[in-house]
Amino acid sequence: MSQLDTRDIRAGETPYPIFRVLLRHTKTGELTSVPLGQYADYLSNHSEYHLQLPEGDGEYWYEDNNDPGAEFFIHYQVSFDENGHPIVKCQYSDMDYPAWWQYRVMGDQVEPIYSGMFHMGHALSGVIPGFAIASIIYWIAGRIRKTKRESTNGEPK
Repeated sequence: MSQLDTRDIRAGETPYPIFRVLLRHTKTGELTSVPLGQYADYLSNHSEYHLQLPEGDGEYWYEDNNDPGAEFFIHYQVSFDENGHPIVKCQYSDMDYPAWWQYRVMGDQVEPIYSGMFHMGHALSGVIPGFAIASIIYWIAGRIRKTKRESTNGEPK
């Protein structure tokens, strides 16, 4: 269900709010992350940060201002497309839900590609169809048992 709910942003779907952009400090290499809708303002006010990340993967740990003391991490992987533009794949995880997203960096612009998230609604959405399928299987098994008993006149074989 979570894969079905992955949002294809290039097709016009809205990314999940958890979508964050990773920024790197020019001198120290320290990472920071900002929500997708705020990266341009952040870069204009913090010229020491840029969007270019080195190729490879790593983890970025941060504290959320809305939840003091709670630490979260983003596992990221950077590769390059056929035009040499970095593509950043991120996986976010905390105690409530995992999320993932991908974006392309073109100069000082970010092109979101997709985002996805798993939450309890996805797991619970499988309960009703699972119950229905189990009921159908139970009914079919009962019909087979009944037909088998009738064919043997109720005597075990």
